[in-house]
Amino acid sequence: MSVNKILQSAYELSIEERIELVKKLNENIQDPMLSMDPYYYERKKQIAKTIEDIDSGKIKMIPHDEFWDEIEEFEKELVCKYDN
Repeated sequence: MSVNKILQSAYELSIEERIELVKKLNENIQDPMLSMDPYYYERKKQIAKTIEDIDSGKIKMIPHDEFWDEIEEFEKELVCKYDN
């Protein structure tokens, strides 16, 4: 059954049935723009895994200030190495 036919017949359903229908439709509908990005779902899985690893303690988070200090130090090293 097409989505249009399902939506047309939705008026005959109770509110609870309509809510369940919308949930099911939302689970199965993909953003058409995402079909242009073949790596979206792979990145989404990787991000979910990274978040899981952070929550479980597998990956250590560093403080914001420490991160930027390391970036600045790295930038200085690059300038010293490649500045002509």
